[in-house]
Amino acid sequence: MPKTALLKDMKMRPVGYLENFASRLDEEPKTMVVIDRALAERGHRRKGQGRVIPAPTLREDLMLMLTVMVRKARGSGSGIQAAIEDAEKFATLPVMQMSGDFFNSLKSATFIEALEEFCTRLRQRDDDCLQAVGSHFVLELNLTKEEAHIDGSDASKNHVIFGCNASRVGRDLTRISRLRDGFLVMLAHTPRDD
Repeated sequence: MPKTALLKDMKMRPVGYLENFASRLDEEPKTMVVIDRALAERGHRRKGQGRVIPAPTLREDLMLMLTVMVRKARGSGSGIQAAIEDAEKFATLPVMQMSGDFFNSLKSATFIEALEEFCTRLRQRDDDCLQAVGSHFVLELNLTKEEAHIDGSDASKNHVIFGCNASRVGRDLTRISRLRDGFLVMLAHTPRDD
C-alpha cells in the first residue's frame, strides 16, 4: 500500500489542541502534555501510535478539564497523579440536588455524565438549556466539601449539585476551582467524530 494512502486515512492531532486548552485553562502547555499522557496511562484518553493521536472525545476533554481544575485548586505544585485520582472521584460524584426545569430534566446520574449531557445540549442549542443557563453559567469544584456545582445565571433557581456525605477525596483541601461558561461552550462546539 502506498505511503500516501496510509497517511490519508490517519487522523492527526489537531494543531494546537493542547496549547489551546492550556491558554484557556491558564496552564503551561508542557504541563498539559504531561497531564494528557498521564490520563492516557490511566485509561482516560485513547493512546495513539507515534505522533498520531486520536482526536479526543468529549469525555476525554472533560477529564482533562477536571484534572486541571483539581490541580489548580490543590496548588500547581501538586502531583499530577494525585490530581487525576481526585478528578476521577469528582467525575463519579452522584447528583445531590437539582433546581430548575432544565436541570431536573437531566438524565445523568454522575457529574461527568451531566457535563457530557450539558455540553451535548449546548451544542444542539437546546432551548431549555439556553434558557436555564442564561447568558452565563459557572462550573465549580469545591474540594473542601467534595462537591461539584453547575450554576445557571440565576443560581438560586437553576443549579445542580453533585456530592455525597461520605468523604471520598480524603484530603484537607480548602480551595475552590471555578470555570466560567466560555470553556464549556468551546468544548460543546468542538467538532468530534464520536
